[in-house]
Amino acid sequence: MSYKVRNITNSCHCSSGEELAKICNREILNSYPWLRLRWVRIHGHRWSYLFGNSNEICMNAKKIRLNEDYGIYIDNHESLDEQELGALIAALKRCFQ
Repeated sequence: MSYKVRNITNSCHCSSGEELAKICNREILNSYPWLRLRWVRIHGHRWSYLFGNSNEICMNAKKIRLNEDYGIYIDNHESLDEQELGALIAALKRCFQ
């Protein structure tokens, strides 16, 4: 696991919900400042925008369900190699368990 992903995992232990999403957002952008992120709250089939650094709709965004209640879109996920993206997604899912 890269040190960048490890920082995200280490930062998420004492928080939950939207506060956790904000902590993860800060850590991700510290490590990957070029990523375009949109955090969402999940209500059944509806994914409602909470916050992020991208207001534009991206047609090829990576949609990631982190748990029953929260998810994230990574608009420019192709800027990470597959291994790093996979490690990032796995770390986020562990944080939101």
